Amino acid sequence: MSQTTTVPTKKIECFSMTGYAQARAERDGWAVRVSVKSVNHRFLDLKLRMPEGFDLYDLRLRQIVREKIHRGHVEVSVNVEPGKAAPCK
Repeated sequence: MSQTTTVPTKKIECFSMTGYAQARAERDGWAVRVSVKSVNHRFLDLKLRMPEGFDLYDLRLRQIVREKIHRGHVEVSVNVEPGKAAPCK
């Protein structure tokens, strides 16, 4: 007679990191580039840099970062470039 046992698994989270990442996406004539820089720090020190007029996304972006990163000096830069097909307002 054999028994099967399951081993509980832990959710792995990142509590400290040093690194750099960059991503770029294009859609409907717009190009968005997001850069993230981080160095170790005892607490979370988050700095956001976004273009003028994108302030309404500040709170949500901070919430997203806090859910994933718990500590460190973190700089998030967002650059937005309208393409040729995008109308200027």
